Amino acid sequence: MFRGQHDAFAWKQIGAHDATLRLLQDGLEYPIEIRSCDPSAGFDLCIQMGGDPKGVGRYQSRRRWALPHAGHSQTAIDPAQLIVELAEQDPDLQWRPSG
Repeated sequence: MFRGQHDAFAWKQIGAHDATLRLLQDGLEYPIEIRSCDPSAGFDLCIQMGGDPKGVGRYQSRRRWALPHAGHSQTAIDPAQLIVELAEQDPDLQWRPSG
């Protein structure tokens, strides 16, 4: 019923604002430029990425969406459970049926 796709990537910073994005599935590399931007209402963080192969140039986030680092806990991190917990705490992340 649902289908999704995502690309895993690695990136290497070259300068203050430049990096190389390498897609792990096929090894293709893309030069990118990263700049900070003003976040929209309701967001805390924003970056503008030039050269993104997917064409999406603006990424925004909220500080409360940050996931803990594995080194900060004695137990393993369960990403799926953390996403559920974030959705319970933030109505903007809750699934709503369309229509």
